[in-house]
Amino acid sequence: LITAMIQVESGFNPAAVSRSNAIGLMQLKADTAGCDAYRYKGKRGCPDDDDLRDPDTNIDLGAAYLATLQ
Repeated sequence: LITAMIQVESGFNPAAVSRSNAIGLMQLKADTAGCDAYRYKGKRGCPDDDDLRDPDTNIDLGAAYLATLQ
């Protein structure tokens, strides 16, 4: 599922940024999905844009965000 989402959302481009400022492989927005993923992982606050540009962090937070949707 994660691989399919990355393909659709960013075309496997870790530097992808959408018109709505969604960032990285899984196209996360720091102030929405990023904050939800941080809370799910027991962290406070929200990731910054540099966090979301890191492919490993982006995938980790994207997977955490998906878990919040279940």
